[in-house]
Amino acid sequence: MIAIKESKRLKTPFVNADVEKTVKEIINRVKMEKDNAIDIFTIKYDLGEETKIDVQTLREIKVPEKEIEDAEKKVDKDFIIAIKKAKERIENFHRIQKEKFKDWKKEEDGILTGEIFKPLQKVGIYVPAGKAPLSSSLLMAAIPAQIAGVEKIVIATPPQKDDTISIHILATASLLGLKEIYKVGGAQAIAALAYGTETIPKVDKIVGPGNIYVTLAKKLLYGEVGIDILAGPSEVTIIADDTAEAEFIAYDLLSQTEHGPHSPAILLSPSEKLCKEVEKKIKALLADCDENTRKSWDNNGGIYKTNNLEEAFTKVNESAPEHLILAIENPHAFLDKIKSAGTVFLGNYSPVTLGDYIAGPNHIIPTSQTGRWDSPLGVKDFLKCINIISAEKSSLQKLEPFLKSLTDAEKLNNHSKAVEIRNERRQYE
Repeated sequence: MIAIKESKRLKTPFVNADVEKTVKEIINRVKMEKDNAIDIFTIKYDLGEETKIDVQTLREIKVPEKEIEDAEKKVDKDFIIAIKKAKERIENFHRIQKEKFKDWKKEEDGILTGEIFKPLQKVGIYVPAGKAPLSSSLLMAAIPAQIAGVEKIVIATPPQKDDTISIHILATASLLGLKEIYKVGGAQAIAALAYGTETIPKVDKIVGPGNIYVTLAKKLLYGEVGIDILAGPSEVTIIADDTAEAEFIAYDLLSQTEHGPHSPAILLSPSEKLCKEVEKKIKALLADCDENTRKSWDNNGGIYKTNNLEEAFTKVNESAPEHLILAIENPHAFLDKIKSAGTVFLGNYSPVTLGDYIAGPNHIIPTSQTGRWDSPLGVKDFLKCINIISAEKSSLQKLEPFLKSLTDAEKLNNHSKAVEIRNERRQYE
């Protein structure tokens, strides 16, 4: 029986000391042993110890370009059509984002100031492929990077048991014009992109979602390399009232549990009737789900009866869910109540699936409460802002009294002298 619980503080982010210890060991070995460590961990975590592949003589970490180019011919035509449609919508959304980041300058008190925006030079994209190869995540990560103007984009993605990469990921990469793909997954992929190996290049920033090993590796390596957000494990919270469809909600909840054993799926509703209907639907649907989905629901699923909608919004703003569905009457009127969330899905006909694949906004979104301060992946994540300042001597002279007062207060004498010496030199007049 699925318990309908009274509303309380929702689950805190998943933390596991043993996992963190393992991730640190993987990072250190990749840093020291490079490609050799990559091969060892690929056998251990991806290919399996029983593999017949001789990593010393047969395994190529880099995917041959011809294999990438040929992939488009090997997938269904319907998949290519769908990827092209998703690509078009995602590009359109992120091109509008790009318009916000324009160089600007202004002059005040004789001092010119401004901002200029430059794309990152080298970016690594991590594409999950454990339980399912996420071609959609490749689109979401690569398209804003390309629109931003990133010079070099490389992909790391775990191999299948036969040491090949998913044909769908290869075909998607080919459609995007990306030709540099490495067969490496997990924390070892993040470490390889952060430090570089004999084969895999060191990058400036790593983006893309992943499991808890990938997410922890990104967290631990931040500073050695830039990262986007701590995206994973996936999660959904639904606020619903009596106008919601119980069957819609049941599928929305279980769709998130398909992502893995640590994916929260929460319903908050003041309607006891709806809670009971959803409970009944989920119980029926679980009978046809795989064991992993059932376990994930048992560990992370929750149906919470709240006193009212106001309480539900309070809980949401505490937990900052990655995906938030408002299955309520007139959902647009409640947008101002949301302080923290990754993406908000408004109404009964806006499932998370739409955002995951084809709507246009990015599906790489902050999770585990990091949405309280972070934002979805976008063009901004692939741009650097550089400030500019230009002053003439006359402007520096006018501002010297203010600068002296401030530098004296902080007892930074050479700061003050740096201004004084310029104002004393006649050759700059």
